[in-house]
Amino acid sequence: MIGIIGGGNMGEAFIEGFLKAGVDNNEILVCEIDEKRRKDLAEKYKIKVCDSIDIVGKTQKIILIAVKPYQVKEVCEKLSNTLKDDQLLISIAAGVSLKDIKSYLKTDFKNIIRIMPNLMVAVNKGILATSYYQKIDKDLLFDFKHYFSKLGYIYEVDEKLLDAITAISGSGPAFISVFVESLADAGVYIGIPRNLALDFALNAILGTVSMIKEKKLHPATLKDKVTSPAGTTIEGLKVLEENNFRALIYKIILETFNKTKKVK
Repeated sequence: MIGIIGGGNMGEAFIEGFLKAGVDNNEILVCEIDEKRRKDLAEKYKIKVCDSIDIVGKTQKIILIAVKPYQVKEVCEKLSNTLKDDQLLISIAAGVSLKDIKSYLKTDFKNIIRIMPNLMVAVNKGILATSYYQKIDKDLLFDFKHYFSKLGYIYEVDEKLLDAITAISGSGPAFISVFVESLADAGVYIGIPRNLALDFALNAILGTVSMIKEKKLHPATLKDKVTSPAGTTIEGLKVLEENNFRALIYKIILETFNKTKKVK
């Protein structure tokens, strides 16, 4: 049912997410050219594997391209002779447009979806920003939403926003991980055992995000609730402002966004 071309980090995240959501492992076929990686995935997840894009194209209803952007053209060219109107092609490649994919296929195939996911699909908490042709087969679109909504939150957006979204939700987990690690390291520096410091950092972030989301708070509102006059929190916030923390975040996202335009 679901063919995944590419068994790297993102490909594996999709495998984990689908299985965690209850998709039968017999419904998943992964195409991976590296023999060791193929064997590892088959052994770890008890799924079907192959080394032929042709096999995926001829047998799977939903085909997910999870390779590097520069590899998408070659994958599409190999699929172009096998794709049928009752199949769905999905790409996660940053910077590779629907128009690009269609040109690589050299056909009038319209059942193409671009998604910008993040690694959190592995734990069914992913963000999947989605764009597709309006002429897409509605039954296939239903199938896409049925399976991929199991992995997290689907947002239908204008394709021109996908590169910008990649910078926030796609790359964001790496930036957040560095922040979590830094909080924990700082905790260790002031005397908290590492395991506790990491737990406190993680739970502070989890609790903050949950409260903002569930209570529909503006982040500044929660910040103000924590910040007492002449207290400890405002002292820390002063250091953030003195070191241009907000401007640094802007710069990180802008540089990441600019890079997505150069990755093809």
